Amino acid sequence: MAVAVSRAVQEAFAADPTAVVNLVGPLGAGKSTLLAGLTARAAQPGDQRPAEPPRGDPRCGAPESGAPESGGPGSSDPGSSDPRSGGAESGGLEATGPRSGHPGPDDPPGQGRTSWPAVDGIDSAGAAAALVGRPGPLIVAGRLPLRSLPGWSDRPDLVTIEVPAWTDDAIDRLAAEHGVTGGPGRAAVRRLAGGVPLIAVWSCRALHAGAPAEVPGAVAAGAVPAILDRLATEGAAPAGALDLLAAVGEADADLLDQLAGPSPGGGRSETWADGTGGLFDVLDRLSPIRRTDLGLAVAEPYRTLLDEAFRWREPVAHRAALTRAAAHVRRLVGDTAEPRRRGSLIFQACFLTGDAAIRDALFPGPGPAAVIRPAVAADFDDIDRLVHQWTVRGSLNPRATGRILDGWLRSTPEGFLMACLPDGRAVGVANVPPVTDVSIASMEPVLQQHTEDVTDSLPGRRGLFVGLAFCDDRQPAIHALLLRAILRPAIQHGAVVVSTMWPEYQQLVRRLGFSYRGATATDVYRCGRPCEVYTQDFTPGYLAGWLDDLARRGVPNPVGHDVARLRRHVRAALESLRDPLALAGNPLLALTGSATPEALRDWLSDAVVGLSAADDRLDAEAGRTLQECYLHPGAVPHDRAAARLHHSRATHFRRLDRGLTILAARLMHARP
Repeated sequence: MAVAVSRAVQEAFAADPTAVVNLVGPLGAGKSTLLAGLTARAAQPGDQRPAEPPRGDPRCGAPESGAPESGGPGSSDPGSSDPRSGGAESGGLEATGPRSGHPGPDDPPGQGRTSWPAVDGIDSAGAAAALVGRPGPLIVAGRLPLRSLPGWSDRPDLVTIEVPAWTDDAIDRLAAEHGVTGGPGRAAVRRLAGGVPLIAVWSCRALHAGAPAEVPGAVAAGAVPAILDRLATEGAAPAGALDLLAAVGEADADLLDQLAGPSPGGGRSETWADGTGGLFDVLDRLSPIRRTDLGLAVAEPYRTLLDEAFRWREPVAHRAALTRAAAHVRRLVGDTAEPRRRGSLIFQACFLTGDAAIRDALFPGPGPAAVIRPAVAADFDDIDRLVHQWTVRGSLNPRATGRILDGWLRSTPEGFLMACLPDGRAVGVANVPPVTDVSIASMEPVLQQHTEDVTDSLPGRRGLFVGLAFCDDRQPAIHALLLRAILRPAIQHGAVVVSTMWPEYQQLVRRLGFSYRGATATDVYRCGRPCEVYTQDFTPGYLAGWLDDLARRGVPNPVGHDVARLRRHVRAALESLRDPLALAGNPLLALTGSATPEALRDWLSDAVVGLSAADDRLDAEAGRTLQECYLHPGAVPHDRAAARLHHSRATHFRRLDRGLTILAARLMHARP
């Protein structure tokens, strides 16, 4: 990686000796390491932050002397200093003046030069503004492309060079250098790092500090403080805001306000962080944040890192955030007619289930960039190669598979999708033709006796057929991207038909709540497993019910089996019965299987009314006490409620506690 970047820099200056080269990479990618090499001098005191544990995380201990922070052996992406204080070059790596073996100021620009002036840590618009108009030659390293910032977009001498993510093999070697040699530990580091060496190093330290490799949240929690410490150079985000955004995947301004509560100034947008905008605007300025169809998202691998740590550290709060976001998304889906946005909302609804099978298949975390595109005639050899791999992996009969593939290619060659790496190499393929009178004949071998029933059930006899989805086993993130690329047009077509013999896919479509039509009469692939056929209607009339069912899936009993804890949640919900926003954040929303705050309110009201009619006298009194305190429009303080029921104060609170305990006990056996 370092050689490729160095070569690209040299080529840029060879083409234009007075160029400004923008070295761009995410937080912790190793930019400062590369820059130190390009400037051909060792870092001086003050150039790099001391290698010390981030503030607030003493558990990791002090690093060993000379240990690299990140970016590979010997250094880090330290964020040298905050360039907004004392000028843009304060603390940066600035190479100036004649040096032995290099041209002096009187030499022709670029002639014989092997190092160039450089400025590090330009990670914000404010820092970049101080360099506008400065001539080259110059290397500027930072987390944001200069062309995306004011004053830089029209500079003809600006060349952008991206620092690529580290490969899994490189992360493995870095982990080994930091003493992590076991398989589970290396796998945990590799998954969390997502190609970012800073995360890898701190994950290794977390493992050495005792975090179990099998508990990714515990490992992630050891790396999160280092990320937040570096991110502080861009401006502080409100406490916990990044955790919440990472947990829910994507969020608009309305959802962020619901999740985080009012700003310190008391309103939606007055005084968050630095007083310059609402929470949405504050987060939008940070380099790891991306704009999406639905608002903002934390870029990978930082999203997975923050999410794992949050879920491990605060499981109830984590699940409450998912539940509140799911209710928000559910409301938006009903008001959204635009197909692309509706598809994005449905994907987020799937993500917010928290279901392990759905997350692993559709949202596995960080991975390489990829392109999903329709197949063309030149792809037929790659299709044949990938289908052969699919055949071998599934122990399918090659001749049977070949006949089915031939039918698909002859009938609807335009129905194939290719998953390709940035270099164009195909690593995945899918067969997803629309259901038409022409294409149905090629689908019959894998639908068999269900063909007529399935096609008749489709709205307007329209939908998308999924007969194949395969990706290289080493590319789970690209596989997930391919599956999402299948589901989006399926939603736009209004329905999907799936025929699969793969147990993993069968589990996924069951978890997604697709309708099971049955198994095929014969084993068409001769692999010992008949195909199973599933359908799902995505038209508005069916979508609402499907989303309600989906909202009930995921992690059961998020608040645990502690009656005392459940009782506290029941009481908080009853006290907020007329506040939908507060109910949306209560973990009972998920525990009762309620899709909306209104549904939780109805569940609680029915439970209290039912208790007040109990045969047991004390139970009935407990129910009436809850009614008096929480259900009546004119709910009154406890002393007045006790007087109305002719109870002493002590009796009142005993009945109140009894009622809350009974409802909590019922919830002990609840399932989403």
